[in-house]
Amino acid sequence: STRRVVRHICELLEQLVGAQSFVVYVVSPDGKRVTPIGSRGYDASKLLPLSAEEGPIGDVCLTGVARVFAPDDPREPGDPIALLPLLFDSEVVGVISVNSLLPHKRNWARVDDELFKLLSVHGATALIAANLYEKEAGPRAALSDVGEHIDDRSSVRHSGTLDAKLGADR
Repeated sequence: STRRVVRHICELLEQLVGAQSFVVYVVSPDGKRVTPIGSRGYDASKLLPLSAEEGPIGDVCLTGVARVFAPDDPREPGDPIALLPLLFDSEVVGVISVNSLLPHKRNWARVDDELFKLLSVHGATALIAANLYEKEAGPRAALSDVGEHIDDRSSVRHSGTLDAKLGADR
C-alpha cells in the first residue's frame, strides 16, 4: 500500500540515515505545489503544502539535484540540512527534506550519499507503483496487461518454445 511505502521511507530515513526530523513531499501534477505525505519530528496536522517553484525546495524541484549540507554548515534559519529529489525517469515527483539528525549522529557518512541516491530513485518508483497498485484487485490483476506494454517483443520468450522445453522435461 502507499501508506506502507511512506512508512518504510520514513523508517529508512530514521534508522539508516539517522534523521530525527524530516518531511516527505510529493509534487502536484501541475508541478506547482509539494504536499507532505510523511514526516517525523513534526505535528503532521500543521504541515501544509508549499510552493514547488521557490525557496530551497523549489530549487530541488526545478533542478532535480540534491542539496546536502554538513549539519554545522551555515544556512538560513529553518532551511533543511538535506533536500533529496524523488526522481522517476528524470522527473522530480517528490522531495525529502531532512531538517535535523539524531543526537548521536554528528555528521554525514559516506554511506549516506549512496542511501540518498537509492532513496531518490527507488523511493519514487515504490510510491508510484504502490499508488497504481492501489487501484487494482491484486498483484495478478496489476500485471494483466503487462505484455501490451513491452516494446521489444523479441526479448520475450515465445510460449511455444517454453512449452516444448517443458514437455521434453516431463
